[in-house]
Amino acid sequence: MFHINGTRTDKFIKDRQLLLDAIQQRRAVALNATITDISKVSLQRALLEEGMSSTLASREGDPDEELMIKTDRNCKGDAEALLTPRQQLRLGYPALSQLMGSILAEVQKYPVLRRRDIPSAWWSEPEIVIERYICNAEDRFYRVHILRDCLAITDVVVPGTVKKLSAGVKAAHHYFTYAQMDSGEVPAPFHGICRQTRILQRRMAFDFAALDLVLDEAGTCFIVDLNTTPWAGQLRLDHPLLSHLRRGLATGEAEGQY
Repeated sequence: MFHINGTRTDKFIKDRQLLLDAIQQRRAVALNATITDISKVSLQRALLEEGMSSTLASREGDPDEELMIKTDRNCKGDAEALLTPRQQLRLGYPALSQLMGSILAEVQKYPVLRRRDIPSAWWSEPEIVIERYICNAEDRFYRVHILRDCLAITDVVVPGTVKKLSAGVKAAHHYFTYAQMDSGEVPAPFHGICRQTRILQRRMAFDFAALDLVLDEAGTCFIVDLNTTPWAGQLRLDHPLLSHLRRGLATGEAEGQY
């Protein structure tokens, strides 16, 4: 399994294809073999290309609409921050601009601002992503862990602007497979979540990941984050979430099956 904690990982291995060929020659299966970009912009553009709902915001629009400002890197760029400038350059991460350097701490907090209050320069900074702020009256969001065709959907209610699945938060876990979805065994709204997950999985070619999804007041589902090195807390090895996902290791090997 390619389990590299970074936003763009295509240059972490000098010759990735050589390694993949060697794995195939040994009749082993490589998981997450080709996904190398989980930046927020890449995720949202993939959703748009598949005709799905996207959070990407434009500069034009209702001046009072609330928008969320983020870094383009996964998990606020915490992993990349551990690298030296030389390492970041070698791995293809651009040096922080003067603007980004001056506002990095503020943007890492994911502030929510009205469109009229967002500085003009932020719209043209490539390391900043400005998204529609998606929320619902119940403060509900979903975390989907997926391994091939096995999905574990965590349904959680977290008050506050930024939703985080942290220790101590009460959550309900639901376990499905794509076969159950196809046979009509998955109830709403989980059927729509499974369907969108499969579309994105095929589009971005990942085997193992976690997605964060939020519903707006109209019930439209938005995928707001993709992480190929997800954290699920300190779980026992026999926890139902891990046991369910583990079944995915034995399925989905045929190309296109999931």
